[in-house]
Amino acid sequence: MKPFLQRMITASTLLRTYTDFVRPSLLQYSRTFSSAFQLRKYVDLPPPVNNNDKLAPFEFIAHAAWYPKQKSHTMPSWKHKDAGEDAFFKTRTSQGLALGVADGVGGWSSVGVDPALFSWTLMDNAASAAKHAFKADEILDNAFSHLQKEGKVSAGSSTACVLHLKSTGEMSTCNLGDSAFLLIRDNKVVYESPSQQHYFNCPYQLTVVPDSYPNRHALVTDMPKDGDTKDFYLKDGDLILLATDGYFDNVYNHETLALINAGTHNMTTDDENAQPVIEKLVKALTLAARKLSFDRKRLSPWAKAAQENGNFYRGGKVDDITCILTLVRQKE
Repeated sequence: MKPFLQRMITASTLLRTYTDFVRPSLLQYSRTFSSAFQLRKYVDLPPPVNNNDKLAPFEFIAHAAWYPKQKSHTMPSWKHKDAGEDAFFKTRTSQGLALGVADGVGGWSSVGVDPALFSWTLMDNAASAAKHAFKADEILDNAFSHLQKEGKVSAGSSTACVLHLKSTGEMSTCNLGDSAFLLIRDNKVVYESPSQQHYFNCPYQLTVVPDSYPNRHALVTDMPKDGDTKDFYLKDGDLILLATDGYFDNVYNHETLALINAGTHNMTTDDENAQPVIEKLVKALTLAARKLSFDRKRLSPWAKAAQENGNFYRGGKVDDITCILTLVRQKE
């Protein structure tokens, strides 16, 4: 995330969201940066099979890849992977699979706070909460509540995006900030989560601020309930890419789709074949974003959004990049 502590804007300009059910669209959606959610039209898909019918259970193959903006020479014990200020989790639950990413706000480092402590603590808590919570927003709410109460993190901020995929084929999602996920079906991007921003480069974020911090009331202090929540019915063969903004700020949807379609072209229905394909593909996606972030001449998604908001900028955005790619399988 851009290393600045962003300030709150007038509350009347902020949009609060509520949970609703989404049938994924066949309409491509371009990522935008806005202080309000973008209105989109969806093409209805055939209705899901009645929940009372006996369905073959769904299974999920998920792999993560990450690339820090700068590699750490030393790494504290609580930091499971060197993902920079990013953090993530993926864990099996009694209902299926839960996963999430978080992006710590780098500006806290200027006052002696490691931004990754907040993001990793939040994701560790989410992994624990997923064992008991049923919905993605419940997972995030429990994770943040525990972070506030346990006192391990005295200061920090982070965006977060959490998904819970159930063996029934249902998926609940909660995205707060500018991390995001894509749902890819039948070689098309059928849904992309919206970027939540108070204004350009100021994403929604969970925050812990010390009582003694100067002007603490002026800092962005969003809550899990402010996240964008959705529910989906999944389909055999669906692919879900969950990533921090370091990926989406550098790679357009059509480029992601081209990489994924090429990478899964020869994938069979055999899980032994799919496992290495998904693992190799998520690494390729992360590396592609990393390379594009250093292209100074490219009109990246980040540069395009900056120009649309009156900032002259060209090139990629060098940032921490974390991706989790999940393949949906329905067993006969």
